[in-house]
Amino acid sequence: MSNADATRPSSAPPASSVPKPAWRLNAILFVATMAAVFTTGLADYAAKGESVGLGMSHATYIKALQFVGTVMGILFAHEMGHYIAARIHKVDASLPFFIPMPILSPFGTMGAVIRMRGTIPTRRALLDIGASGPLAGMVFAIPLYIWGVQHSEIVPFSGPADGMVELGESVLVKALDHIFVPNVPEGMTVNYSPVAFGAWGGMFVTMINLLPLGQLDGGHVAYALFGPRQDKIAITVHRAMLVFFGVIVAGHVMRDV
Repeated sequence: MSNADATRPSSAPPASSVPKPAWRLNAILFVATMAAVFTTGLADYAAKGESVGLGMSHATYIKALQFVGTVMGILFAHEMGHYIAARIHKVDASLPFFIPMPILSPFGTMGAVIRMRGTIPTRRALLDIGASGPLAGMVFAIPLYIWGVQHSEIVPFSGPADGMVELGESVLVKALDHIFVPNVPEGMTVNYSPVAFGAWGGMFVTMINLLPLGQLDGGHVAYALFGPRQDKIAITVHRAMLVFFGVIVAGHVMRDV
């Protein structure tokens, strides 16, 4: 959920002191992102409420608040994981800059970035900073998903025309569903609660962010583990993703034909 803008390790010694970060712009963007996530959730749940004659009800606002609390809680934990690890290693890092994107993003945000000025002193520091964000986010995302899916409704399902949200079937999500909602009858499906959907979004974006590419967290972790060989690995991953994308598109086109 973040894209840490960092310079990879060098032999330069760590700074003896880290300046106190500014916070006003970060606070403004945080509030703006909360508003964007709330607006996105409110529009989505209002549309679903209108389909059953409820419209903009009190329950709609409650669902939007649950959604924004889940998404922003996971995102904040992720970013603070990076920030705290950077401070521990005495790396000059900014507070997170949250990125609001209402309506256009299904979650109302494009995540956040932390700017790291100068160089990261060691590969161990790069590994700690890169991995701490996803780990901190998942510590919140998994329990929230479990709670959310246990408080979701089991409803009849006749196809995509019902407007139901179908989440990607990752191994983690399927395992959690199998454990915590094991008895879904034939012809029924889980109508995910706002907390479950927000937590799933946190896990999904974490997965994307762990791809071993460029300035993504996965790119930092891979470089810390493999050094300059990571540049060749990234090229292979890029090509594999293009092939995978082509196969998926072709599969959808052939299915429709």
